[in-house]
Amino acid sequence: MPDLRPLEDPRCRPAPGSKAAGLARASRLGLPVLDGWVVPAEALRPIRRIGVDALAAAGAATAQLAVSACSLDPEFMRTVRGVVARFPHGAIVRSSTPLDADPSFSGAFATYHEVGVDELETAIVGCIASTLTRDAVARCEAAGIAAADIELEVLVQPWEPFDVGGTSTATADGSVRVVAAAGGPAALVGGLRSGTVTVLEPAGPARGGSALDGAAWLARAVVASLGADQIEWGSRGGDVVLLQVRRTLEPSTAQPAPVDDDLGNIDPFVERVARLAVRFPGPIGDGLVLPWAVALDRIPEAPALEVRDTSIALDEVQRAAAELTAQAWDVPAAEAVARWQAMAAQARSGEPGAVTEAVGRLHAPDLAVAVRALGLWRGIGERLAADGVLAHPAQVWRLSPERLRAGARGAVRVLPVALGPDRWEMFVAAVAAAVGDVATGTAVAPGVGAGLVHKLVAGAGRPGPRAVLVAHRPVPQIAPLLWGCAGLVTVDGSDGAHLFEVARSLGVPAVTSPGFGGRGAPPSGALVAIDGRAGSIAVLNETPGVGDRLEIGA
Repeated sequence: MPDLRPLEDPRCRPAPGSKAAGLARASRLGLPVLDGWVVPAEALRPIRRIGVDALAAAGAATAQLAVSACSLDPEFMRTVRGVVARFPHGAIVRSSTPLDADPSFSGAFATYHEVGVDELETAIVGCIASTLTRDAVARCEAAGIAAADIELEVLVQPWEPFDVGGTSTATADGSVRVVAAAGGPAALVGGLRSGTVTVLEPAGPARGGSALDGAAWLARAVVASLGADQIEWGSRGGDVVLLQVRRTLEPSTAQPAPVDDDLGNIDPFVERVARLAVRFPGPIGDGLVLPWAVALDRIPEAPALEVRDTSIALDEVQRAAAELTAQAWDVPAAEAVARWQAMAAQARSGEPGAVTEAVGRLHAPDLAVAVRALGLWRGIGERLAADGVLAHPAQVWRLSPERLRAGARGAVRVLPVALGPDRWEMFVAAVAAAVGDVATGTAVAPGVGAGLVHKLVAGAGRPGPRAVLVAHRPVPQIAPLLWGCAGLVTVDGSDGAHLFEVARSLGVPAVTSPGFGGRGAPPSGALVAIDGRAGSIAVLNETPGVGDRLEIGA
């Protein structure tokens, strides 16, 4: 039978980069670490194997249900419960994998707080299930990793009611940025409480002194001994202990495309192109919709049409695109596409005037054909999502027709989708920043993104690709939704929240506490640009002819 291992056990080393391994190394080096015990991978493998088999047979939802119905070895659980029974305030139960050090997996796996003895097995099994969610599987596919191969351990530690706690980040110049809050780090990193920020100079204090001094000393010690530059810490009775070690990610270098026009005088047609590029993104939008959609004053509503044979539908929409593009430019389809591509390339490189010059050459194409084409594209997305080939119907825009055909034929069980910005996003961000209403808050994760708002309210559903998430507070439950998003905005919250660290790790720009004033937060479906370095969000207001009814790619 596998045994429960204290962090000091030399066997707590086999998963470099994991939460448990980092704390185990710190403990063996003599740093003050909160006590902890590791549930080894061999104790969890039988249940994970059941989940992996269910994943291969029927998908992520079935895999999680299969895992949730399992139980751990009773004798082993008696041992674990015996340890946790000595904790006066319950336990914190954390997933620990070699992927913890990879920014692409920030927030992917489960952590449970204030777990009692009776809830302990449920929390451990929940950690196993979290490695087989649709989000976790999608991240693995994007990284070229088989979800079945994840080596999971579970870290069990006492839940402590600290006097004060927070995060400390060592900077390149040797100073330490400490974010602290009364009551410990949980409410701070959970986005429920604001903290105070203190920067301690490079010639910092020794180990003793205040809690802030101790947190700074501990951050420097972790840098020197482990190479990580951020810690989570707690202090009780003046003693500071280490709770987590992390390595931060280099800031995103994405910047908006330069716009050489007068920032207050961008042509309405340029704004229309920006709106269309968001609603019809990726290879499908750029190649088969935008070339003719730019010629329409308003895109009509186009409900999804039923698609029984995806290949036949793809043939029809490709023929329709050629017909509509030729009509829009009044030249043969091949020449029309070439003109569009030249204009689009100039616009994306910072010459929006190239877009304006095309207005006089465009002609409205056949509206009935356009409506049917858009309805078919929506129907194709819904068909492939229902078949499990796409995780979300809107992903249809981000794949080529050839990839979609491969998925329809069953050549690929789940189509991997590029989740980063497409080649129009920086252009859209620049246009929105130039003509939108700008609200400024606290910059918490660098980078630039643009997309449609997805407000995280009850019944909102799962966000589509490259959405900008808008939430009231930066609570940890949002973390799995950040994967593939264009930005994050919270109306309130501390910049020390762990959610913002997840955003930084994933390269998702984030802003908290923007001053929306009497306007309030932008509604779902609004087009916004977010600049996580400047701390600003620009809302592109309604413009006649290009409004929020353009929801095809939302």
